[in-house]
Amino acid sequence: MVVKVLYFINLALAFFALVEGAALLLLDRKTAYANVAGRASVFVFVFGLIAFFVQLVMFPYSHKYTAHAVYAALGILFAGYIACAVYCFMLSRRSDKGLCIVTGIMQSMPPVGAVFTAILCKKLRRDTRAQELVFTGYSYTLAAFAEFSAKYAPDFVDAASAEQFAPLSKNGIKALLKKLKKQAKTPEGCFKYGEAVAHYTPQNMHEAVSFITRSAKGNYPSALFNLGYFYDYGIYVKKDLKKAREFYKRAADLGDSDAGLRLAIADVRTGNAERGIAEIAKRAETDDMAKFDYALCIERGWGEARDILRAVGMYAECAKRGLIVAQRRLFAMLADMIAGGKIEDGVYGKIVGAGFSGEFGLMVSGADSVATKRAEEAAEIFMCAVKKRGKWEGEARMFIGTLYSDCGKLDADKRNGAAYVKSALGLTPVAGRVYSLLPKEYKV
Repeated sequence: MVVKVLYFINLALAFFALVEGAALLLLDRKTAYANVAGRASVFVFVFGLIAFFVQLVMFPYSHKYTAHAVYAALGILFAGYIACAVYCFMLSRRSDKGLCIVTGIMQSMPPVGAVFTAILCKKLRRDTRAQELVFTGYSYTLAAFAEFSAKYAPDFVDAASAEQFAPLSKNGIKALLKKLKKQAKTPEGCFKYGEAVAHYTPQNMHEAVSFITRSAKGNYPSALFNLGYFYDYGIYVKKDLKKAREFYKRAADLGDSDAGLRLAIADVRTGNAERGIAEIAKRAETDDMAKFDYALCIERGWGEARDILRAVGMYAECAKRGLIVAQRRLFAMLADMIAGGKIEDGVYGKIVGAGFSGEFGLMVSGADSVATKRAEEAAEIFMCAVKKRGKWEGEARMFIGTLYSDCGKLDADKRNGAAYVKSALGLTPVAGRVYSLLPKEYKV
């Protein structure tokens, strides 16, 4: 009899779990905080529904494990409601506090809780308690733009600058390094191990340089290129342009295309601009990295007449094809103009009107809204960029935070602003400096 009663209770709980799951999925799309907790709730509900369907099949046949299936389904569904309550409480820190807390409490009564979750999904409009932003000045936002512009001052790039390492856990890093060290018996193996050490454990750069040097002695092209790069910029070794050029030349002779580009860049830097830019321009026809470098030369007037609008057009072509350094250069140009209050109409208009799509398009639109003092609109646009979960998420979070710190009407808004900037600390190197500028009383 008890099992039969619990069976029908499970039937009701499963129906409301479907409602809760749908509402939680919609909430996850509308918010940028506590997403992991929200998805975990949905995950538990899905397991509960699977257990419910198992007991639904077993019950009519009076299977000997029917009671166990009923109890399991009941337990998992209740765990789902508890997870949903935790999610609502977490969401209350950034969203409509009262409604979120009440919704969390009401999860103790699933039918009512499901209704409140649906109401929360409908009522929740944005990811913070602030209802509107009123433009009162952009002290912190302009500081953030200035920091971005300074951090991403333009420099030459090549394919070696591209991201090529996947993020790994501490255990994953240890396992990879252990595996690569065992294989470090050839020039190629030494280079791969040294490169991995440099990326994953930069505190061990002495070991990384040692293995890359060992690889270079075996005439491995990539190792020769990297040593040249180290000497070129004075990274981990004393800067020596002559040595850098020697290593680049050896690498280029062995077929390393990046080394050939670096030799051309070295020519531009050391006064042989015409010879260097001719090589860069040739490579720019098929290589976006070289095209970026060519645009940089044109922007600076190195080897060719200075033409910023032409450079912007070339940056835009690369940016539309997803070259992140080109996107950063264009955004840095916008940031510099906005932070300095000196809008160059031709350059500004060409960047804003270039028609970028996706995440970078949102960032440009958000910057334009800041420039025209539409704080509320800028925050909404940057929030859309956050939800893309791409390479610009950190900057978008940071700018949302500074906008609320500048233009929020309540102390709660300013605290939320500081929290947004803090949430960007692991996503962009600019956020640390910006967070240090915020008032202590608003930091959490």
